Amino acid sequence: MLFIFLANTGYGQRKNIIDSTYRKKFIGFNINPLLSQVMPFNNINQGVTDPSIIFRSYREKFGTRLAIGINTDVNTLDVIAFSGLMGIGSRKKLYNNFYWLSGFEFRVRAINRQLNLPASTTLGNEFVGIANYWGIEYQINNAISISTETAFEFGINPGPFAEAVVSLRPPISLQCHFFIPRK
Repeated sequence: MLFIFLANTGYGQRKNIIDSTYRKKFIGFNINPLLSQVMPFNNINQGVTDPSIIFRSYREKFGTRLAIGINTDVNTLDVIAFSGLMGIGSRKKLYNNFYWLSGFEFRVRAINRQLNLPASTTLGNEFVGIANYWGIEYQINNAISISTETAFEFGINPGPFAEAVVSLRPPISLQCHFFIPRK
């Protein structure tokens, strides 16, 4: 009896739990600030990157996504930048450990200081609108994956001179995700 129990336990540990569950949940974070501490990564201002904490939950084909990011001044703790999003998306297996991410979401971004934006972007200080995103995710093991994505945004800049904004956000940030197993 003990041998059968141990054999089943070993099989369960080898099985890819991310692909086999009906409902998949992930929690992740933007790893650009961490990587920039050890190497000059992307050479960008962190205030213009994607949200810092990302929660994703998928059922069979589609799922939801919620993210928030707050950047504060180290000395005064004033909020320098805020970004948030929520939407729907899908995660489809491409090949072995590679996945295709895509979906639509509502985005809000506010930056209360003039930051040095990358020269290749046309991002304003504030944004409220919708976005179509797509990206690639690589599953390192059964618990950890990394991803990057780009988005086509359409919305408004709600500042004093409100104007329409159409932009393509380049894939300048990396996210690290942790799989949350079902109990």
